[in-house]
Amino acid sequence: MGLERHRGTRPLDKVTWDDDYLLQLPAEASQSFRRRQSLFRATARTPGGTEVPGYCFRRPGFVNIFFRGRSFPLAVNLPSLADEFAKIAREFLLPLSVVNQVTGSRWELRSR
Repeated sequence: MGLERHRGTRPLDKVTWDDDYLLQLPAEASQSFRRRQSLFRATARTPGGTEVPGYCFRRPGFVNIFFRGRSFPLAVNLPSLADEFAKIAREFLLPLSVVNQVTGSRWELRSR
């Protein structure tokens, strides 16, 4: 790719937390319409206590969760897939507690 290996590894070695950026995402994540921003590993918990994996941006407001092989992109102003999730999981999705596993920030996605 035209990048010398040491130019990429030295900066990561300096911050000592490069593994925080390594995460397994389902193949569906590559189809995200948000490819131009950094994605961070996230976990989300439903009011019923179900914990699901996903990814989010650095700033709160968007999370994409994965449940039973499906992808549920959710945004503060567009929680439209919450009803579909509720049918599949047989529990309410919102309010959804989200934790950015890289930065440690926590926020909640609520219905309007």
